[in-house]
Amino acid sequence: MSVKILKISIVTLSKGNILFAPHHGRDSGKIPKSMLDKLKPDIIIIGEAPSANLNYYQGYNTITQN
Repeated sequence: MSVKILKISIVTLSKGNILFAPHHGRDSGKIPKSMLDKLKPDIIIIGEAPSANLNYYQGYNTITQN
């Protein structure tokens, strides 16, 4: 038995003013650069986590909750 998986893109990304970083802003759950290039956020909000684990999204304006 073989299984064929189809990749279908149904989401269109557009500019966003404020982006809340997933996974409390940790590097392990960061938003891919390809998505950031489409979203072009003005500000990225980074949640509360140990600073050693955070992705600070260099090149973007960020606000941290730590």
